[in-house]
Amino acid sequence: MSTKDDTESRTAQVYATTRHGKLSLDQMAALMPGLGTLMPVIADRFGWMVHAARGGNWKLAGYQLRKVRHLFGVGKTTRPKWTEVIDRYLAGSLEPIDEAIAARALDRFERAVSQAVQEANRIHVQYGYGYIRYKLPAAGPDHMELGPIEED
Repeated sequence: MSTKDDTESRTAQVYATTRHGKLSLDQMAALMPGLGTLMPVIADRFGWMVHAARGGNWKLAGYQLRKVRHLFGVGKTTRPKWTEVIDRYLAGSLEPIDEAIAARALDRFERAVSQAVQEANRIHVQYGYGYIRYKLPAAGPDHMELGPIEED
């Protein structure tokens, strides 16, 4: 019969070989980004989404929201203990934003964004991260066109 120790020792013996050397599964797992690594990227994309919608570039706003959802999915994979919290946030806070983007309804969008930011900050407090308080950036990024774009 296999014990937990047997399983752990077998897992530690599985390696992937790269041109730089061998990595164990444990080493590869340690490289996976946690929420502390993902959240700044999520925050940037969330802000870009907001400024794109405000500028009338609804396609870019939708794209950024899809990327935010994807990054949260990565977080659920690499930190499964947060899956329920993330799923509730996605359904309760990002779904209304998605609907407002689809309708190109700026007033609804602004309300949904405000509620999503409040909920994110509430979650931070609830789980002991009250010192992390998200706020929307005052301006969008200079490297991206945020206004309406005529497509070919």
